Amino acid sequence: MHRLLARAAQHHKGRRFTAVAFAFLAAVFANEAAPAKAVESPALLPGAVTTGTIPAPAKPYEIRITQTRKGSEGLELNARLDAAGGYILRPISWTVRESAPGISGPGETVFSSSAPLADMVVAPGRYEIEAHYGHALSRHTIEVLPGTRIAMTLILNVGGVRALTRVAGVDASRIAGASHTIISLDEANGEKIIATSVAQGEIVRLPAGRYRIESRFAGGNTVASADVTVKPGILTSMQIDHQAALARLTIPAGRDTPVNWQIKSLDDNWSKDGKTSKVSLVLAPGRYMFSATVRGHVLNRKVRLEPGKATVVLLSE
Repeated sequence: MHRLLARAAQHHKGRRFTAVAFAFLAAVFANEAAPAKAVESPALLPGAVTTGTIPAPAKPYEIRITQTRKGSEGLELNARLDAAGGYILRPISWTVRESAPGISGPGETVFSSSAPLADMVVAPGRYEIEAHYGHALSRHTIEVLPGTRIAMTLILNVGGVRALTRVAGVDASRIAGASHTIISLDEANGEKIIATSVAQGEIVRLPAGRYRIESRFAGGNTVASADVTVKPGILTSMQIDHQAALARLTIPAGRDTPVNWQIKSLDDNWSKDGKTSKVSLVLAPGRYMFSATVRGHVLNRKVRLEPGKATVVLLSE
């Protein structure tokens, strides 16, 4: 496991955003521009959301409020994976909506962007800030007071996972493609599918928490899984092994000769059909009937598949 350094710039001294204490504004700013300086404000309002089954930091943001000319109030937004990481340089889906007290449902969208940094001018008022990064969501409500500009860095509490699947004892990487399903293991809300059809080696960004990774080979009948804890700012690489067999079915036939084949498990009700003269599948160990129809002839062969072995099944007239 290693830090997601490729996804976020390293933190450096003299960062622009720092946390300030919140208290009510004690002075009214003049209309003319003034040198930027930190001011205190009841900027952040209740109702924050940061997804993940591992608790987010007690204060999942860094904020700095500066004085500005009236009419140039605004927001500047960016994010980190965790409190110790650098700023995220990959796209973040930002949405800023009006959030008037007493009004249910989402307010009018005043800004949206997919850039790592969001910078905008807004009128004084209350706003809901929503950030999506991978499968993570962070939502905060903030109030921009007259004559102020708020710079806010969200701590997204996000890590990553990358899964590679193989058949133990057999190189099936060039023959059968694997895909993965990611399931959240949230004790409070139960299991929930987060992502499907995740490719071999694909990096998936997730809220920190516990997950199950299920692996399947295309067309086959095996499932393998592993549980993983995703930690903020950490990329976890994992390997999932299938205790399975590789079956290569070959049916000698001309290019234009129609072929219909079926593979049926003799241990359960699983079966697979196709119309090609060659196919390779990752299958659970056990007994199978391989059948094919070629030019009106029905061809059958019983085969026992052993774990960790490749078996060529030839059906010929």
